[in-house]
Amino acid sequence: MTPETKRILEAVLFAATGPQTTEQISLAIPDRPLDELEEILSDLRAEYEREERGWRLEEVAGGWLLTSDPALYAYVERFLEGRRRSRLSRAAMETLAVVAYRQPITRGELEEMRGVDCGAVLHTLLEREMITVRGRSDALGRPLIYGTTGRFLEHFGLPSLDALPKLEEFESLWDTDAVRTEVEEEAQRRFPEIVSVSEAEEQPPGDASPADRED
Repeated sequence: MTPETKRILEAVLFAATGPQTTEQISLAIPDRPLDELEEILSDLRAEYEREERGWRLEEVAGGWLLTSDPALYAYVERFLEGRRRSRLSRAAMETLAVVAYRQPITRGELEEMRGVDCGAVLHTLLEREMITVRGRSDALGRPLIYGTTGRFLEHFGLPSLDALPKLEEFESLWDTDAVRTEVEEEAQRRFPEIVSVSEAEEQPPGDASPADRED
């Protein structure tokens, strides 16, 4: 097993979204015989077990799959639970979008646009470092003004705010309930990690205040 072949196989297995047969893996290096690849994959599996790595190479559903070491399941579950808790609610996503496109913006301006109290959701976004205080407005009372952060750009894979889709592109399409529903469903499908998965996350049961409903 040459170091280069090993690196190629590891890269392919890492990028795979499910079990891959030896035939499928061979698409990356078609000049290698299948029996040779099978032997190399078996050697890799033994190497990971011998060196007590945090992952395993297993034969699953007729293919090869990189998995976490079952002995470390508790730690992985704790990590995944933390990620589930870190999802942004629909209210937070809507508020974040307004800040991104209208910044710098005050809480009062946000609430006027959204029609609800935004105190709790602003606190959440500040806590997640998605937005930050940019200073104070010259308006009466000198309220705080908010803007997005580098963490916001990193989270959504944007090089800069200039890479945001033009607001007019959405406004020209956002004319009907059918289009709105279609876009929301597509966002749910493509970005499940940043879109709420249920109305329960957005509106807790009971007679909660508007601020509580936005948390």
